[in-house]
Amino acid sequence: MKKFKIKTRKRELTKLWSKTVRERDGCCQWCYSRTRQLHAHHVVTKIYGNALRYNLENGMTLCSYCHRDIPNRIDEYIEFRNCWLWDRGIDYWKLYRQAQIKVKFTQTFFEHKKAKLLEALKKAEDIDL
Repeated sequence: MKKFKIKTRKRELTKLWSKTVRERDGCCQWCYSRTRQLHAHHVVTKIYGNALRYNLENGMTLCSYCHRDIPNRIDEYIEFRNCWLWDRGIDYWKLYRQAQIKVKFTQTFFEHKKAKLLEALKKAEDIDL
């Protein structure tokens, strides 16, 4: 049996999470650009904890310009983020509290998250067709 390599598995989940978020949204959620390179952005930053790192509710698609410009427009971004979450029925502070829950990255955790992300990606791709 192969050794469970955490770094490799985290990288795999991060790429899958990013692809799923970008596929679900289809364009920058701030400026609606489809022409710029798209990035998956964590609504609640990873610095607050790992529990939401692979949670789709914690992801939005931003173009490279908007993603890079957040620090220069932080007040405007916070207002936009709160409205974006509100439109989806998501409470930022609930997400924030969930982010702080300690999560141990195990093979079971990996397999569960991967299955959920693949299922969501399939739905997003089906809708796109």
